[in-house]
Amino acid sequence: MMRNLYVLLIALAASGCLSETLAGPERQGPITLVQFDQFEPSLAFPESMAIAEAAAPGYVRVIIEDRTAAAKSSREAGTGRSVVNGASGTIVDSSGLIVTAAHIALSETYKATVITIDGTKRPADILAVARDQELALLRVAPFPGMQPIILADSDLVTDGEMIVAIGTPDNKPGIVSPGYIVQAKRPTRLEYNGFGYNDAIKLKLDALPGHSGGPVVDMNGRLIGMVASFVLPATDGPGAVLPRLAYAVPSNAIRRFVASRGGS
Repeated sequence: MMRNLYVLLIALAASGCLSETLAGPERQGPITLVQFDQFEPSLAFPESMAIAEAAAPGYVRVIIEDRTAAAKSSREAGTGRSVVNGASGTIVDSSGLIVTAAHIALSETYKATVITIDGTKRPADILAVARDQELALLRVAPFPGMQPIILADSDLVTDGEMIVAIGTPDNKPGIVSPGYIVQAKRPTRLEYNGFGYNDAIKLKLDALPGHSGGPVVDMNGRLIGMVASFVLPATDGPGAVLPRLAYAVPSNAIRRFVASRGGS
């Protein structure tokens, strides 16, 4: 019973991003990195914010829109847009390639917008969605100052290693969550709601819907994985406590995925 509940909570964590909507003005200022407000002090380490600042140019906020089927209802509602999803992404290639979670991008027929750390909104094409790898590939036009995050070798990460994640929980961009690796490679495949991936990196980490797709970096600011799923509290009432367990798609899987679609 507990195992079923555990898997269910992971699935709900993944699908929870679907309720996010695009808020705020069309033009925004630069994204300021801040520590997660549900932060667990025991996960802190002194270098976490400096590491996040160094990696931040490779983090983006991702907004997914269906501008076809939902266009009519959007116009009737007077919103002028049809946002179906929103979370995070990671620039991984100098050609403008960005990875996010498959459960965020959902379909190549959708349209994407990314907001880079300087606050600039940039249109992005959804090139591929691989539900069986929990990865999606987006592309923006390369821009001055673009800094892809360097991919580490995820086969070399170890249990207990300190890490930092950057995400967009509750539509709040630039949220920094320090933590550590609980298990460098999950021995069995992780699956939920038609999505899944192998060799998941298990993390002790504060995470909520909106963190999905965001970078997880090591002490050198290199990408060891992408947040893809996590466990939510069993209840959301007063006193609910985050389980602080998350899972990341490893960087080596990301590297293979990008290379198979023409990236470097």
